[in-house]
Amino acid sequence: MGLFGRRKNRDAAAPQGPDEGHRTDLVVPLLAGAAWMAANSERFALIPGFPESAVPHARPLADGLWATYASDASGAWEVVQRGQVDELGGAARLHALALENLRRRVADDIAVGGGGTRYAFEVASERDLTASLALIPDLRRQVVEIPGRLAFAVPTRVNLFVCGADDADTLPSLRELAPALFDRADGKPVAPTLFALEGDRIEALR
Repeated sequence: MGLFGRRKNRDAAAPQGPDEGHRTDLVVPLLAGAAWMAANSERFALIPGFPESAVPHARPLADGLWATYASDASGAWEVVQRGQVDELGGAARLHALALENLRRRVADDIAVGGGGTRYAFEVASERDLTASLALIPDLRRQVVEIPGRLAFAVPTRVNLFVCGADDADTLPSLRELAPALFDRADGKPVAPTLFALEGDRIEALR
């Protein structure tokens, strides 16, 4: 498998009623893209009286990219709904808590492939958290030394590819690979496009 090389599942979030809440030590961020957000909107619109409180809470990160939140006490991801955000301390606290939990869960289990100016990341034991590494850049900086602005692709939850935003040799191949992996996803599809990261700020890379 090539550095940027890796079944297709564009399912929306399953409609859920109120659950028993989320364990604060298990809530983590899961990245979502425009296709997932649109599929949810369409699906929920078909359910008469579907409550706004049951819609998944999503934090905008950049054009075409959101952070959603979920816990897995039951062994499967249970998405944090809008009506549960206040129970977890509000949107800002939820995001900070999720990042803390993510850092703890993946810190000793990040596999890195590639070298030079381009890298592929994987969380081997919890592959669904791989794309979420984009939200904790200081962990990546411990093993990757690419100066300046970065470009990254998260075609699915199980993929994170990073290179220099000015890397004219790598960017074209990454622009081709991201939509291909998005279409034949080995995990929940996130985004077929690229994003730029400078510090902790994420934006779409056109």
